[in-house]
Amino acid sequence: MTFQYFIDTMKIVVRYTQEQTKDGLKKFQLERREALKTKEEEAYQKLILKCANWEQLTATLIQANLY
Repeated sequence: MTFQYFIDTMKIVVRYTQEQTKDGLKKFQLERREALKTKEEEAYQKLILKCANWEQLTATLIQANLY
């Protein structure tokens, strides 16, 4: 795989990841803000990790399907 091919395919992965996760990221955002309002620090930290892991899994699955 050439570097240019890698860059071109990663652009596709990023575009589709953004498209697939935009609604879910909004949901996580609302949940995190609610946790902050109620001063639930542990729940807030768990939501951050859950969101990041979910977004990474989505990107990984899109990348696996592309390659």
